[in-house]
Amino acid sequence: MQNAYTSRRVRAARHTRGRLRSGAKGVSGPWRGVGLALALLAPSLAVQAQAPGAAVVVTPRPFGLAASLLATRGDEAVLPDLREPRDAGLVEAEAGSLPEVAPRATLDSSITTKLMLQTTTYQPLSTSYSTSPTYADRIYTDRIYADRINTIPELSNPVPGPTTTPDAGAPTTQDAPPPPGVQDPYADYYARMEQLQARERRRQFEREQQQRVFEILQGKVEEIAALRQRREEAARARLEAMRDVRGPSGLSAINLLEGLYIDRGVDLQQSEILHIDHHVYQDANPETGFFYFAPKRYDLQWDSRNQYAMTVIYGMAGHQATEGEVFMAARLQAGVDLAEIRLAEDLLLAYLRRNASDGNTRYRELRPLPLAASSDVELFGGAENQFSVPPDKISVQGITSLLDSMDVSWATDVRRLLNVESLLRTDANIHGSITLHASGDESLSRTIPLEIAVATPATFGRIPFDRARGWVNTSRYPVQLQSLHALMLAPEDGNGIRRDQPVVFTWSLDGARVPPGTHLQWNASAVPAWLEANAKSIWVRYAVESACEPCDDSVFTAKFIPPPPSTRQVVFTTGDVFESTGAYHIRIHVRSPFLDPQHGRVRVAPSVLLEADGAEVPIARLFLTDREMDGAGASEPLYEFRTDVIMRDGTVHRSGWVASRSLDFLLGSASLEQALGYLPGPEGPAS
Repeated sequence: MQNAYTSRRVRAARHTRGRLRSGAKGVSGPWRGVGLALALLAPSLAVQAQAPGAAVVVTPRPFGLAASLLATRGDEAVLPDLREPRDAGLVEAEAGSLPEVAPRATLDSSITTKLMLQTTTYQPLSTSYSTSPTYADRIYTDRIYADRINTIPELSNPVPGPTTTPDAGAPTTQDAPPPPGVQDPYADYYARMEQLQARERRRQFEREQQQRVFEILQGKVEEIAALRQRREEAARARLEAMRDVRGPSGLSAINLLEGLYIDRGVDLQQSEILHIDHHVYQDANPETGFFYFAPKRYDLQWDSRNQYAMTVIYGMAGHQATEGEVFMAARLQAGVDLAEIRLAEDLLLAYLRRNASDGNTRYRELRPLPLAASSDVELFGGAENQFSVPPDKISVQGITSLLDSMDVSWATDVRRLLNVESLLRTDANIHGSITLHASGDESLSRTIPLEIAVATPATFGRIPFDRARGWVNTSRYPVQLQSLHALMLAPEDGNGIRRDQPVVFTWSLDGARVPPGTHLQWNASAVPAWLEANAKSIWVRYAVESACEPCDDSVFTAKFIPPPPSTRQVVFTTGDVFESTGAYHIRIHVRSPFLDPQHGRVRVAPSVLLEADGAEVPIARLFLTDREMDGAGASEPLYEFRTDVIMRDGTVHRSGWVASRSLDFLLGSASLEQALGYLPGPEGPAS
């Protein structure tokens, strides 16, 4: 069996060794077609490869837009003058292999209140100010003022009345002037009347003006009160709407990296930039302002101190060496942390600002996808289902609130464990998927890929860019640095790029090799400090040299995947037991602490059926060490067995538990009689 397994592993290795495991499909040199002018502007690469434990100095070489930036602007925090992005060698990045964005469901729920202030021009009442009345007219005074005159003086001389002009044919009235030297006795009276009339007119004017102003102000107060009431009702309605959380909507998916510009010739897809899926989902009720994200993928967790987060525990051994129980557990991570969520929030807010006129732009919070039910997990999908694990043997636990990690455990056997090691060694890896079912009014499920691998960029995570401290390769495998990328949001409109549109700057690293334990140092003079400070994300793209036999040997140790512990087979040989008893069947039960590899508890093996004399039948496999065989435990029993003798008439003779150390036990009439206390037969007692 071991030879067959070794030859299969060698054959698999011949097909898979020698290829470079990269972080993305079809990674090609992103520096094809670099113009001679840009090449002359860019500083040359200086890579000093040294022995492990030493330092490797890498100088990023600007490419495309980054080179143009250094050539035209230098250290100024301004993008190059681009009349047309495509003329400058920029293209929009492909979305990648993730699902396309569904059409957005727009809902115009904005409340617009227009206050129409009605302008009223006050026009005063027309008032006619009369001149002083004639002497004759003053005797016909308005009666309303008569009560204000206490006494009317008597006339000492009568006033001549009207005269009639004969030639006019009709009577006419002429003013008769007062006699010379005579003072008009009504002058003071009428002067006071004029003052009273003027005062009354002013007061009436003031009253009318005050009444009109009061009516205008009262109307405005009522209008403001109504407007305030409408605003309060709208605020209450918005608050109720914000509380009406309905869950993610599949029709309101948003591509955070829509319109991403990269340099022509750079094979960078949108799906490679974020650890989460670059598609987020708006709540079915846009008024809530909630958006939801899902992880992009789950990979085996790794860190420099504890290495790989995978555990193998052996259970009870089977009758054959490859049939024993094996329990495997792995912690898978999605790479989601608070920094990643902040980056996604910045991209989401930039998208909403760019598309503010297309629909509702209310934003409140970016949340993880709410889970409604247990998830469906499939493993070993990448191995053509040859070693797939039944769903009832897989358990998913410990999914965190941010969906950044989860624990997956499954039960298998020794044969599949050996194949797992072969898959990991030959870079075929363990593939699977998990389907997350979201809670909410709408049915939304996301299938997310899983991968358990030992030598991929997804397992080791991103290499951070730190120009001061550099980076140390703490993995067991060499890595090749391909390119340096910086994601920025355009600071302003113009130059062919909209404000808040994502743009990626690229620097070539020309495949600099960093062996295990080597310190990487940056000569980053071609990376402006202002760009590094303003970049939303800056990372290194690399590949892992997985075709490394010494590296594999340092990883696949007993600590990572321990070899199966040694076992001893217990065999029962039947002598004359059937001939002596005339039994129809004999069933053997075995229990022992050595059925457990940890010797922690007594376990019972599955029963075995004996059917004829002269047969050798494996009963159980025991995890025995030199202590139990030749050391301090050499005198202790290794197991206990019990026999059930089933006669042809259905009678069952059952013995008690019998201790034994024999790995090759002969079950004959004498040993059976010793176990039962009698020998069953036609006249034997029944249990």
